[in-house]
Amino acid sequence: MARDVKKIDNKGRFYIPARIKDEFSGDLVVTNSFDRGYLCVYKREDYEKLEEDFLGNTNYFSRDARIFQKLIIAPKIDTILDSQSRLTISDELWENIDAQRGDDICVFDVGSRLEICTVETYKNEDLDYGAIERLSEKYTVSSPSSFGKVTVDTTASEVKLQD
Repeated sequence: MARDVKKIDNKGRFYIPARIKDEFSGDLVVTNSFDRGYLCVYKREDYEKLEEDFLGNTNYFSRDARIFQKLIIAPKIDTILDSQSRLTISDELWENIDAQRGDDICVFDVGSRLEICTVETYKNEDLDYGAIERLSEKYTVSSPSSFGKVTVDTTASEVKLQD
């Protein structure tokens, strides 16, 4: 994961890091992140898979599912990079992370998406670097085939692996 610091210009735009502009050159979707204080930039096809997976498995009677739809799916904007590799984000989405024109932001390349937060959010984030070993053991596998079938038990908030 790489972190770049960029400035929001007076039109709500920022420059995409040069090393990844080709990867994010097509149709893009920007929306709130799952993490408070962050926005995510997805390639269109990746976002559509995420949305399809969620909507295809949604219990519409679940208040949590409706909140998720209002916070992640509803505020999305469709965009593309302009000819100078700038990405325009709506004032509404900037406001959701307490950012405004002229502010410095952090842009994280996390592979399939970009994550964006203000420099202040990044500075004040309580990241437990001591937990890296525990987290790597929990969330890394040697190969995708070692997963078996994965199910999510939403009542217990855990992932269960089945043979």
